[in-house]
Amino acid sequence: MHSQSLISTPVSPQSVIGHPVQPLLHDSTIILAAPTQAWSLPNGRTELPIHGLYHADTRVLSEWDVSVGGERGEAIAQAGRGSGEVTFTSLLRHLDDATADPRLRLEVTRTVTAGRMRERITIRSGLDHTVSTTIALRVHPDFSDMQTVKAGLADPESRRAFPTADLPETPVVDLETLADGIRLSTPSVTALLRFGSDATLAQTPWSAAGGAHRADADAAAPIVAASWAVEVPAHGTATVEWTVDVEHSATVVQAAGGLPEWDGVTVHSGDARLGRWVQRALDDLSGLRMATTAQPDEPFLAAGAPWFFTLFGRDSLWAARFLLPLGTDIAGSTLRLLASLQGTVSDPETAEQPGKIMHELRPGAFSMPGESLNLPPLYYGTVDATPLWICLLNDAWHWGLPDAEVADLLPHLEAALGWMRDSGDSHDDGFLSYVDETGHGLANQGWKDSGDSIQWRDGTLAEGPIALCEECRRTRTRRRSAEPSCSRLSVAPARTSGAPGRRTCRTGSGHPSGSTLPRGATQRSPSTRTSVRWTRSRATSATCSARACSTPRNRRSSPPASSRPNSTPVSACGRCRPTRPATGR
Repeated sequence: MHSQSLISTPVSPQSVIGHPVQPLLHDSTIILAAPTQAWSLPNGRTELPIHGLYHADTRVLSEWDVSVGGERGEAIAQAGRGSGEVTFTSLLRHLDDATADPRLRLEVTRTVTAGRMRERITIRSGLDHTVSTTIALRVHPDFSDMQTVKAGLADPESRRAFPTADLPETPVVDLETLADGIRLSTPSVTALLRFGSDATLAQTPWSAAGGAHRADADAAAPIVAASWAVEVPAHGTATVEWTVDVEHSATVVQAAGGLPEWDGVTVHSGDARLGRWVQRALDDLSGLRMATTAQPDEPFLAAGAPWFFTLFGRDSLWAARFLLPLGTDIAGSTLRLLASLQGTVSDPETAEQPGKIMHELRPGAFSMPGESLNLPPLYYGTVDATPLWICLLNDAWHWGLPDAEVADLLPHLEAALGWMRDSGDSHDDGFLSYVDETGHGLANQGWKDSGDSIQWRDGTLAEGPIALCEECRRTRTRRRSAEPSCSRLSVAPARTSGAPGRRTCRTGSGHPSGSTLPRGATQRSPSTRTSVRWTRSRATSATCSARACSTPRNRRSSPPASSRPNSTPVSACGRCRPTRPATGR
């Protein structure tokens, strides 16, 4: 018999498949604090193609490596604290004594806050004597853009393997040696690496010269190396740390100010796992909370990390909607932010149309190397963000969004309803449909928006215009919810007279009201790859200890069923909500 290591040397999939592939994420560890995120292996080490330190749409560092006494150590554990901190623990048996139980270990605590990453490196000893050794750090600057990393073409080897790929130019990096670190900068991004006065910087050609140095644009950025000579006392510790501070002048997103409205919320139930699960989920949401640089006082939740770490209409609306039981602050700011970007003109290049809610926001054009996709910085190619915006406005009002805030958004509601009637239903058949008119936008513009996500039963890709069944259902829901809400807010009937109501789908039919198929005809419907099943959970109780409870506000009425699909309803207490035992429906 023979043994096989569970950790093998990674093989680039590009060299096997023969074309660029998107990096996999399933086996990585992430910590984040919008708009900064750090990815690594579960043992804390970093390697291409996905790992590194990201800020907004730029990967600032691609790799960094810590060694003690010339070796990395043997990883044994990791422990996370919230969404922005994790500690990796390794054994240093090559420096230990000959006893069976390891007494020397390495703890690397990595912390990410907005615009900063810090690593605190601690050697902890249980030995009876002092250990003298060296901690060494090697850092690989990168400055690749997000779409190049996503395409799997950010490293020099992949670039050489696919020379015909339409890639952006390698960024030119300025390097400046400082008293306690290195400053790396491109025209839009600056990273300041500090190692402390007790660190020794390795003598590289550019550091030996002193001052500023410009790297060759066609070569990879040079490696930054630092080391610390340390003495670990008997039964004691020795600690060093290094930091990276990032500034991005071209980004369109930034950290959101203040604390989220769910800060301090706890859940208690008969199963302790539920409380831990909710706490982890809320911590993750806090890490996704950000704002735009244009409107820093209107926080929202980013769509996801790493690729979609920015404002997406659909995703930000859904996230705010599901958080309504904990308050309406994030819903209100998301509604206002998207309303400020609501379409006013018809522009096929950006997919903007009057009354339409945007899809995504980037600092520049988003293009995928090797693909025809090329999206403008502010893109409106989505069929569902507009009805979801209407849905969130109605549900947030039911959950306690102040009347004055709702009233300010009513002109935008009228414009959104008008889009559903006019541009959204461009064929006057009762269906909200979409089609990319440019040839380089999103071919599919629902929540399943990959190029091959909408297919016929035989596997043939569906071509636009495409009407999704879920949007047909939402058309009915938005119309039924918007008009009563407006009337209860004393809005003149004329404001909602244009709501799409005469051409909506019959429940369960899939055809517009009053329409029929020709005799003998059959309807061929595209199939989708994904199915979602909602399950009812047992009744439980939740306790809210958030500070927001100091300003209680009664909920107007039971929240609409549309805001809690097939889930256990949670009753409200003021702004933070969950207090009373919930019962299943």
